[in-house]
Amino acid sequence: MDHHLLEDGGTGKKMGLARLAKSCSSSSSMNSLSGVEKMKNKNDNNDVQEDRKPEEFSMDFHHSSPGSRVVVKQSGTVTLLPSKVNVVSYSGYQSCENVNTRTSINENLCSFESVGQSLPSGDPDFQLTPKENTTSCVTLQSVEGDTGHHSHLPPQIKRSNSLTRLSEVINQIHNLCMFPAQPIPAKEKSSESNYKTSKSLTASASVKEYEPEGSLLQHCRSASLDELTSTQIVPGLPSLLPADLKRRNYLFGGLGNGSLLGGKELDRYFPNRNFTLFIATWNMNGKEPPVNLEEFLLPEAMERVPDFFVIGTQESGGSRSEWEVRLQATIGPSHVLFTSAVFGVLHLIVFMRRDLLWFCSVPEEDTYSLRPGIAYKTKGGVAIGFQFFGTRMLFINSHLTAHEEKQALRIQNFRNICHSLELPRLLPQKHKHKDVTHRYDCVFWLGDLNFRLAVDRDYVLGKLKKPGNDTYQHLLQWDQLSQARNRGEAFSEFEEGPITFAPTFKYDPGTDHYDTSSKQRVPSYTDRILFKSSRGSVKCCSYDACPLFRTSDHKPVSGMFQCQIRPGKDDVPFAAGIFNRDVYLEAIRRRKQFMRQPALRNCPVQ
Repeated sequence: MDHHLLEDGGTGKKMGLARLAKSCSSSSSMNSLSGVEKMKNKNDNNDVQEDRKPEEFSMDFHHSSPGSRVVVKQSGTVTLLPSKVNVVSYSGYQSCENVNTRTSINENLCSFESVGQSLPSGDPDFQLTPKENTTSCVTLQSVEGDTGHHSHLPPQIKRSNSLTRLSEVINQIHNLCMFPAQPIPAKEKSSESNYKTSKSLTASASVKEYEPEGSLLQHCRSASLDELTSTQIVPGLPSLLPADLKRRNYLFGGLGNGSLLGGKELDRYFPNRNFTLFIATWNMNGKEPPVNLEEFLLPEAMERVPDFFVIGTQESGGSRSEWEVRLQATIGPSHVLFTSAVFGVLHLIVFMRRDLLWFCSVPEEDTYSLRPGIAYKTKGGVAIGFQFFGTRMLFINSHLTAHEEKQALRIQNFRNICHSLELPRLLPQKHKHKDVTHRYDCVFWLGDLNFRLAVDRDYVLGKLKKPGNDTYQHLLQWDQLSQARNRGEAFSEFEEGPITFAPTFKYDPGTDHYDTSSKQRVPSYTDRILFKSSRGSVKCCSYDACPLFRTSDHKPVSGMFQCQIRPGKDDVPFAAGIFNRDVYLEAIRRRKQFMRQPALRNCPVQ
């Protein structure tokens, strides 16, 4: 077989592979040197003798004008990576279709010297295959086709198995992000050619060959050429027109489409104008929480991750920062710690999706103590308020006076907290109501409210031997909170989800048995979550206890809520995307460690 030195127009000036790609394609998206199929050259079988035969690159540049795009196909599929060289790999050899194509290759293909400038020769993962009688120029093989024309193959290139596997995985992940797999319509399926089908099968076999066993990418595929050409991706931010900037509502933050808190921005994130919250309360009894909090924050009944996580604790155990980091590590990086407030052993935390940070006002907090003369604050309330789009949210975590006989004092605690919290201080107000719960659109009150079942203990235990909704509803007729609401003494404007769980107080710590100590407490529903809304509806989607946690004498109670939201004006002090970065970074570090240690991952709750 003849060998020819490819030079630039016969002048002896060699051109590199990089110059060839630059002259033939103006696209900035370049292909990775991955997923290259093995090609067996009939005339070079004896040149290289290794266990794994070197892979060869065959290029088919359909040359046109310098500004035109080069279509590069790889075994029926195409993969794109930025800032990589476009390389074609075929399952078999194909001759050039015309003389002009062959001429363009003869004029532009490269030398070993020019390739060596861009590919380091010392790289063990990317080496040129040695050949006999190799000169300073690339010696390419010309093959006689059926039509009598000549086509050329570039030099054989040896790539290590590790680099091939790595680049294949990178390409697959890139394609999944840029071109997600979609079902092909039946009409399109019927119009496919036999050639495309055979090439696709070859490509699938090639990917499977280099794919590690058990890989998550085994059921994924690259985007086909048809999908690539039909996909329209508009990168970057949407364009703005000068007329939009001249509108009054855009400049002055009205309710129009130009407002950050306006209807257009709201409909982008919440088309149905409803968002979800997960709210939980737990009296921790001063004990350290379990290592695994997934059953608490991400129960099996949760179908979708909510937009907000609001967690209130009483008699909190451990340090504040440690508790916040554990919660952040369990929820994951999709949410961030927006704000938190502490009053003695009362702790209130608000997590939200990080892409919603820009639509909140600066959070405000306030506290009220039921025992002002005592330094160690165990009873009282802590509140956090802010505006989300045009809806003002208020969360109150409280621990009220204990004991069954102090019902009147608990009712007075409720009234004192409502009239003592000085919120909001930054949000504009037309009329300041004496009751803080009337100054916000949506109010959630959670905590250990300490309302008891005013009935004999043995009677309650006897009924609980046959657990069920009928039993729980029967016991609630002696619930002091339900009685106070019905009489209009406390929480009369609030609602509560249906109680379908057993009383959450009082247990022997470490067990599921109700109090067997000398105090002989009556099992009661002390841990509650109530809500009210003056503008828009609030729906309780779920309301349940977490019986698996046994570190405390209380069981955690949680609920999922759906709130209606409305657009607002840009006349509020924005939080400007601020969140607790230190907690976020420490939680991500622990999350990586958590994933590496199966013992922690499978650690049961206590």
